[in-house]
Amino acid sequence: MNEPTASDPKAAGQWDFFWSSVMFYTRLPVPVGVRHSDEILNRSRQYFPLIGVIVGAISAVTLALADRLFTIGIAVVPAMAASVLVTGAFHEDGLADSFDGFGASRDPQRILQIMKDSRVGTFGVVGMVLVLLAKYSALVTLAGWSVTMAAVVLVNAHTVSRLTASTVADLLPYARQLDTETSADGSSKIKPIADRPLTLGQRALSAATVLPGLVILGFIDGFMVVAMALACIVVLVASVRYLRARLGGYTGDCLGATQQLAELGCYVGAAAVLV
Repeated sequence: MNEPTASDPKAAGQWDFFWSSVMFYTRLPVPVGVRHSDEILNRSRQYFPLIGVIVGAISAVTLALADRLFTIGIAVVPAMAASVLVTGAFHEDGLADSFDGFGASRDPQRILQIMKDSRVGTFGVVGMVLVLLAKYSALVTLAGWSVTMAAVVLVNAHTVSRLTASTVADLLPYARQLDTETSADGSSKIKPIADRPLTLGQRALSAATVLPGLVILGFIDGFMVVAMALACIVVLVASVRYLRARLGGYTGDCLGATQQLAELGCYVGAAAVLV
């Protein structure tokens, strides 16, 4: 990967914000000379849903290609694996850490400490396996009906779920601001994007990113759009209420967990329309 160089955020533009988002949320290479700083990363969250378009498209293309070689039950596996490889299991790691933290303790500080631990516990393993199995089952149902439809759902699920996770960061404070054991120097990898909520214009840009995919899906099956939207709203409301009650805010792991659960909700909601 080509590492972007640090620079004055005032001199940065949308080009830098986008590629900073690519660098942070994926393992894809970025162009040489892209400016990067904590402030730029903070502004780059507006492109989080667009990252979902990229990741979802890679997963969808993998599904279409694998379908030519294997049965649906097998083709779904490399499609799921593609998104994990592109992101470096970034959000899956957050989901596992969240299951470990919230499953093992009710004390906010202890939860934060457990989530910061690089080791994965029983709650994390079991939770991750169940979520992956649920994703697989829903995607097999969708692809068994139509691979094209499943591919469109994949792109939309990755996009809308990231908008859902980003919205959580706009509605809650950053929980680790009160945690003195985040690391040796008190830093956290998610802190740069937690300094402040997105502006109204940045939120509009993020929301606009999800619209083209939903419109396309609407031509295929409008009820799926409604089902996926409702699933994400449920996950959003539940996440905000739960995190506010248990932590008083969110962490990067919590955002990863929200994204994963919203993505799962999209698959399940779309598959339920076919039943």
